[in-house]
Amino acid sequence: MAIETAPLRSLTTVSCACKGVPCSVARVPILPHKKMIELESDGKVLLLSPGKYVGFTSEEKAGKYLQEGEVVAVMKGGSPGVRYWSGKFVASESGILFKSRDPRLSTSFLGAFLLCTVDDAFYRGGCLRHLDLARLLNLPVPLPPPEQQRAVAASELASELARV
Repeated sequence: MAIETAPLRSLTTVSCACKGVPCSVARVPILPHKKMIELESDGKVLLLSPGKYVGFTSEEKAGKYLQEGEVVAVMKGGSPGVRYWSGKFVASESGILFKSRDPRLSTSFLGAFLLCTVDDAFYRGGCLRHLDLARLLNLPVPLPPPEQQRAVAASELASELARV
């Protein structure tokens, strides 16, 4: 039996619009990446950047940028990067946030799937490479049963944590 698929744009809410590709957009407060380092402190709020930077801050320092939920961040430019997070966070302008809006897709599975799928082929340009958002939004996402999604997400996200 074949596993059903659907385009990413029909399954998720995204933090920015893509010209020419219909998608569900949810604007969120975004912090300029350069200011993230200024917020760094002891705390449990992730400074969410899909790249190699990992930092935390406090709720007080996060202020109006504080968000909470389950999201997947994909790097806008440079090298491919994907990060899944569930909890409190501050979003960086260096990433585009995706969240499942379809009950057939868990956001954690989406994170694991994009982590395995998003590579150099999704970026275009020479010296300054940018994410081809239209291509990503049209990517067919598999929709296995929920128990399979949980198993894949747990396995892949655990492997990613081990690499960090």
